[in-house]
Amino acid sequence: MDLRLRLFLLVMICGALAAAGFQVTRQFQPSGPTRESIGLEWLRREYQLTDEAFARVSQLHREYFSRCDAMCAEMIEAHRPSSLRLRARLAPSTAEENLRREKAICERCLNTMIGHLREVSTYMAPDQARRFLSDILPEVTHPQELDTVEAQLRMRGQ
Repeated sequence: MDLRLRLFLLVMICGALAAAGFQVTRQFQPSGPTRESIGLEWLRREYQLTDEAFARVSQLHREYFSRCDAMCAEMIEAHRPSSLRLRARLAPSTAEENLRREKAICERCLNTMIGHLREVSTYMAPDQARRFLSDILPEVTHPQELDTVEAQLRMRGQ
């Protein structure tokens, strides 16, 4: 075997070992907390949830996020770039109908979120529930996406 071939094989073996080592260390490296778990822990501490209430709220959160994921997929479908390009070629009435549909999706998402937050508050002490709703609801009751769709409808004279 000539020297170039040996050197090439050595480099390939070292590269394969490095890649394998990297994958092994990634497998055994502990993953950090998720945004969801950080948020739930904050909720537990901030609003003094009992262990039982925290377990139920965690379950509610998992259920909510599965519904939320489905609605987000609808929104992504409604806003994908090909839809926007196609919208420009549609008749004005069809474009307006698409905007109304997008607004309805946003409103349904918002109503689902508000319902979830109200349900979460039922697992808190009454004073904590009032504080929770007064802290959180104003932040979610008027999302920017809804403003954008409403402005587009107003510009079209609706």
